[in-house]
Amino acid sequence: LMFIFGLYAILLTARSIGAVQHPPESLFALNWGQVFYAVTFFVASYLWSSVFSLMVSQRLQNDLNELATMDSLTRVINRRGMTRLLEAEFARKTRTNSDFSILLIDVDRFKLINDEHGHHTGDHVLHALAQKLSSSLRAQDFVARWGGEEFVALLPATSSKDALEIAERLRTEVEKESFLSENKRPITISIGIGNSTLCDDMDKLYKAADAALYKAKRTRNAVAWND
Repeated sequence: LMFIFGLYAILLTARSIGAVQHPPESLFALNWGQVFYAVTFFVASYLWSSVFSLMVSQRLQNDLNELATMDSLTRVINRRGMTRLLEAEFARKTRTNSDFSILLIDVDRFKLINDEHGHHTGDHVLHALAQKLSSSLRAQDFVARWGGEEFVALLPATSSKDALEIAERLRTEVEKESFLSENKRPITISIGIGNSTLCDDMDKLYKAADAALYKAKRTRNAVAWND
């Protein structure tokens, strides 16, 4: 756009200088200079319109992509976005034979939060928790809202042992966080770990993490993984 605006300025300047030095005999006089000016002005206008339309369409496309892969409440990746990341991670595992882990995270007694404080407060807790998980994970990790009060964290190139350490750190940090100032009971999470070593597709990996989460939910505020 700056290039086109510069072209406009050059054309108008040249037009003004030419009119001063060589005044036209008539307002409607036609010569090659005027034809060149008119054609160039038309080309510049066409380029300006095309570039501007391209910028607007690109911005709209970016917004649509964000809406398609971003959870509007928590402002982290949604289930669709995480599914794409998991598919890409399985493809990378096939190429490099590098395993990875996922954390299936569930908020303990979340229904009580909604019942005691209202759904607006429950939404606040989910948003704050999502941001806490995002800031507590490593730079290469991803967190997504999987559904309801359930989140999934993707840990690339991470063994079950390392995933266990990360999960325990997340659990401890969340327990220490004051999500509700008026609530003396801390918000806690339970985490199930799944690793791609014994799971060759996304469905098996999720079931492994879900089974581990079921074990962790027996006591709540716990981390579990399947040997």
